[in-house]
Amino acid sequence: MNLPQTLHGQLYLLAYDRKRGRFDGENIPLFGRALRAAMLTDLYLMGYIEDEDGRAHRLSVAAPDDSVLSAVCIQIGSVFSGGRDWVRLIAQDEEQAPAIVRDQLEATWLRAHRPMLGITPTVRFRPSDEEAVSGLTEQVTEALRNAIDGREADPRPLAVGLLGVLGQMPTVFSFKESAQHREQIRELIFATIAPIVALQQAIEAYYEDWRTSNVRSRWWSSNRLMWS
Repeated sequence: MNLPQTLHGQLYLLAYDRKRGRFDGENIPLFGRALRAAMLTDLYLMGYIEDEDGRAHRLSVAAPDDSVLSAVCIQIGSVFSGGRDWVRLIAQDEEQAPAIVRDQLEATWLRAHRPMLGITPTVRFRPSDEEAVSGLTEQVTEALRNAIDGREADPRPLAVGLLGVLGQMPTVFSFKESAQHREQIRELIFATIAPIVALQQAIEAYYEDWRTSNVRSRWWSSNRLMWS
């Protein structure tokens, strides 16, 4: 079976954990942002958008046939608009992104099953072809390792790999391997295209918001008696 041609479709399939027999993407806090960045990366590589002064601009009134990518084009605006900030585009609809991509893949590349155990009936999904997903994982990992070692790497698998590493998906690179090559990966990210660089910035913004909210939460907890 042929795999999805879109980067967001491939990235979603890479969230499948073969050992657990399930998709763990929705348990990864940054998965939605990584998927959004994958959509923008695809549009960039296909020539529908470009970076101009740090903003995403449409190059054509035409839109891709893929419904998800076409919707993102609409969010960016017309060719005559002032463009959109990359980081804000990545954060937009991030919570809905996994479900949007899953619904798109469900007809062809996913199959539903219901676990026998459990109080509440739950529908889970598996790839229609687990071997094909395993092969995709190997291609992506090989592209990453080649780039890290200074060897030529296929651009699209490399893009998926960088998005997966930034999204902290252990099926792409283990946390140990990511930590081992942290500096080389960071150099690759900042030497690549705007949507991937923006994902790094969007993740930094995510953690900054998380730290700020935790500080506020601790402050409220320590001072709640004062206001009661």
